[in-house]
Amino acid sequence: NKNKKILIKTDGNNVIGMGHLYRCIILAKELKKRGFEINFLIPKNKLIEKKIGSLGICNFTNNNQNTEINIIRKTNPDIIFIDLLKKYFLYNEKFWTEIKTICKLLITIDFNGKELKYVDLAFNPLFNTTHKAKKNFSEIKYCPIRKEYQKERKKFKISKKVKSILILQGGADTKCFIPKIINVLKKIPNEIKITVVIGSAFKCKKEMNLIIKKNEREVTVLQDIKNMASIMKNKDIIITSAGVTLIEILTIGVPSIIITGDKHELENANRIANKKAAISLGYVKNVSQKILYETVEELIQNYNKRKALSRNAQKISDGKGLERIIKIIEKKI
Repeated sequence: NKNKKILIKTDGNNVIGMGHLYRCIILAKELKKRGFEINFLIPKNKLIEKKIGSLGICNFTNNNQNTEINIIRKTNPDIIFIDLLKKYFLYNEKFWTEIKTICKLLITIDFNGKELKYVDLAFNPLFNTTHKAKKNFSEIKYCPIRKEYQKERKKFKISKKVKSILILQGGADTKCFIPKIINVLKKIPNEIKITVVIGSAFKCKKEMNLIIKKNEREVTVLQDIKNMASIMKNKDIIITSAGVTLIEILTIGVPSIIITGDKHELENANRIANKKAAISLGYVKNVSQKILYETVEELIQNYNKRKALSRNAQKISDGKGLERIIKIIEKKI
């Protein structure tokens, strides 16, 4: 792989979330280990640059189609990797025809659009696609996550008594639902510890702190955790969104309650809930405090249900998506 260039186009903020960016960081680290030269194509954003600057060359875009085509042509990558949803990627077909002439291999992740006809490898671990690339991989097992989740799943065991609950809504919590979840959990027994993890794109810290102060309930707030697996493994229940974080939780096997921050996540949430690997309450704006409290309370009391959720979760996600994607790329290149 020496001297092979990869250009990764992605983005992350409090509107689209941080999952795309985090996946690309995981992929970039592994590809760099294997000798690839890493290039990024990202918006001018200090937060993103700080997270990926050490991994490769950062090329900045003003989200202009022609500008990006010129940057890609100048970089001349062997592989172009695009990790963005279709609704955040509004370039016309010319963009795809142009970049396809530049690279040897065009790859997308969780992209669904007619432009997939130009794509060599399409990975869709979170969302099914109505369009097809030359080769398609549409299962959860192709979701790239860090290897430490595989280690923690081997040691994880369900406790008969719930002692801790973790609240996660992605790195951004785009609908600012964390404060409401904390408010609901004020009713559960005080001996159950509550932990919240937020990312650097989280914009509701003031509201969250006011709720914590008002409830007079001890809540541990952690930000920008580097090793989430070490936090998750010690929790008995996790309240989460339905993005990449959910796949990490399933891999370890922690019983989880899903509240989707965006409607497009409902597909993934329902797919996992139908396999009885998690409980899905649906879209955030339709979730009442009463329903959330009752669901948490039931899970606290029902050891057998938590045990079944954990068992089913580990069945559908083994945490080896990163290795699968890298193997397919290397074989193709």
